[in-house]
Amino acid sequence: MNSSYLDDMVTRLMRNVIQGNWEEVANIYQQHPEALLTKINQSEDTALHIAISDGNADIFAELVLRTVIRTSPEALRFQNQLGNTPLHLAASLGNVKICELMASTDSRLIGIRNRNGETPFFLAALNGRMEAFLCLHYLLRSGEGYEYCRRKNGETILHSAISREYFDLAFQIIHHYGKLVNWVDEQGRTPLHILARKPYAFRSGSDIRGYQKLIYHCIYVDELRPSSYQVQDIRHGENAKYPANCQTCVNFSLCLRGIMRMLTCLRPKRQQADAELQRSDHEQAQGSSMSQDEGIQLLPANSLGCFHCLQVVSKVMLVILGLGSARRIKMFQEKQRHIWSIQIMEKLLEKASPQVYTIKGETPILVAAKNGIIEMVEKILDLFPVAIYDMNVEKKNIVLLTVENRQPQLYTFLTRRKTMREAIFRQRDAHGNTALHLAAMLPADTIRPWPVPGAVLQMQWEIKWYEFVRESMPFDFFFRYNNEGQTAEDIFSKSHESLLNEAGKWLSSISQSCSVLASLVATVAFTSSTTVPGGVRSESGIPTLEDKPAFTVFAISSVIALCFSVASLLMFLVIHTSRYQEKDFSKYLPMRLLLGSISLVVSVVSMLVSYFAGHSFLLNNKLKNAAFAAYAVIFLPVTLFAARRIPFYIGLVLLTFRKVPIRKPPERKHK
Repeated sequence: MNSSYLDDMVTRLMRNVIQGNWEEVANIYQQHPEALLTKINQSEDTALHIAISDGNADIFAELVLRTVIRTSPEALRFQNQLGNTPLHLAASLGNVKICELMASTDSRLIGIRNRNGETPFFLAALNGRMEAFLCLHYLLRSGEGYEYCRRKNGETILHSAISREYFDLAFQIIHHYGKLVNWVDEQGRTPLHILARKPYAFRSGSDIRGYQKLIYHCIYVDELRPSSYQVQDIRHGENAKYPANCQTCVNFSLCLRGIMRMLTCLRPKRQQADAELQRSDHEQAQGSSMSQDEGIQLLPANSLGCFHCLQVVSKVMLVILGLGSARRIKMFQEKQRHIWSIQIMEKLLEKASPQVYTIKGETPILVAAKNGIIEMVEKILDLFPVAIYDMNVEKKNIVLLTVENRQPQLYTFLTRRKTMREAIFRQRDAHGNTALHLAAMLPADTIRPWPVPGAVLQMQWEIKWYEFVRESMPFDFFFRYNNEGQTAEDIFSKSHESLLNEAGKWLSSISQSCSVLASLVATVAFTSSTTVPGGVRSESGIPTLEDKPAFTVFAISSVIALCFSVASLLMFLVIHTSRYQEKDFSKYLPMRLLLGSISLVVSVVSMLVSYFAGHSFLLNNKLKNAAFAAYAVIFLPVTLFAARRIPFYIGLVLLTFRKVPIRKPPERKHK
């Protein structure tokens, strides 16, 4: 073959690949088998690589693939610049049919590694392609999966699935490859360590309040169950027992035969067949764990109707309370993540080997304590009570880590747990710090655990957290020194000095501004309260308009404006003249800020009402309608201002009277 003819063939091949003419590409492969290894682009992809990567060309990718299998099967092992074979791409994209065609042709393709040491088997799990993973799993020889499930950095398929929150896939991996539970990566992390770093995957790490709780409890989530994959010999469709164009008729006849079998069987067998059929459909459609009927098969037969009725009622409640399908879907996904993460955790602990759970002195219970995962801490303590004595390299146990990382809910759980030892709460770290010392330390600027705005409220909750921990500590802890000779009080004062100054400056500035406004309102309110609309009767001194409803509104609102403006002025003067000490930010200053702000808003509104009521006497009937429109326009900015400040006031009230602070929910990392 001369070079010009070969160049022309390569040009034709590249042009058809770029244009997506896959039928012509298959013809070129049949006529010129040497074109199978032709590199099409700078990534050194062949036409087969590109055909598989094109998600809209599955049929033509299969056509090209069958041609490759017939003419030159060894071309399936060709690797591009990144070391990926066509099977790597098919597995990462979850193209099950292509995966089965290639892997059933040569199962050794499943073990080829790319430049990162990743096999197609690993990439299927890395990208959450459960059907492709199960397909490759069942095409492997027994035990081969353990050879192909790890990449260069030591990360296994179970690490990857949990890290990317593919919990349904992680469940299948644990079921088929249980030994991976105790495998560690290069950093010494087990899959349980990875799960312990995901507080948002558990109920204790999610912020669900108000009506959302009702929606949350109405949601029904199927638990995970082992799935299977039916491997079929589809390498040569033309060699089947029947022509390809008869496939639909054959499938229809098989379906009818299945229905006849179910109808002619006894009742128990029919119920079993229904469950199997539903489970098969459910697995094929979703690659999921089980159907709803399978999940309730342990219930008595006469209870199934009631159970289904409750499910229907719960779905109706979701429609009524969900406020849109998007909200319901989001809540369903959140609860599904919570339910499945608990299942994964229990499976990991069930197969756990206590000897391998050390990562630089940090065990999973310590990681869970840092992230406030109550479910994991409780489960580990139930299964491994000795874990209560675990410490990291800095000699910090679960109590010290809980306090250091500001986890109020977990700390409350630990204080109420009956089996907790007093020695655990008396533990000191490597620097001699007790739990009270750690509670007194201010977290870094990048860590703001409290969901409150502003330095004042942050300071308030820092004090509340310190006082909450102090109440659970023995009295002698108040005066204990660490290795640097500091008490907890010393650490609190030093570490919160900048936050205290920032909060004091803000309070001083806001009190000055509000005092000026309160003074103006008081002046106007006093003037209007002493000026009677319409005058008074000379003989009795009684207002001439006392019988008018508008006069009554004027008199009452002017007095309210005067009283509340004076009260607001006094509150802000008290704040302005305060010494801004640490203890003042617990209740004293926030309470006066709350009272002063509310009084100021009430005085401004009352002043406007008194003005409108007095001004109405100056208008005739023709101008009243226009005046009412002007009043509404004037009231609009005041209403908007008050509406924007209402959440602040509500939060301030809750913060002031709440004993235990609420931690800010952790931000969920995107996969």
